[in-house]
Amino acid sequence: MAELEGLIFCKNLGVNVPDIFCTGMMHDNLCSFPYIVMTCIDGVEADTVFEEYNLPDKIEFVKQLRKLNDTISITTKIDYN
Repeated sequence: MAELEGLIFCKNLGVNVPDIFCTGMMHDNLCSFPYIVMTCIDGVEADTVFEEYNLPDKIEFVKQLRKLNDTISITTKIDYN
C-alpha cells in the first residue's frame, strides 16, 4: 500500500507524521478495502493560517515548507556505466 510506505518513509526521515496503530484489509462481498489506523495530529490548514501571516511569517513558512519538501524529495543517481 503506497500510503503506508509513504508514511514509513517520511517517519524514517524525521518528518512529523502520525503514529501507525495498525493496518489491514477489510473484505466485502465484491471488494477489499485497505486501511490504516493512526494517531491524529492537531493542526490548522496551511491556507487558513497563511492568510493571517504578515510578510516575514509567510517567508519563514515557505522556507520551512521548502526544507520539508527537500527532505522527502530524495533522488537517486543512477550510474548507467
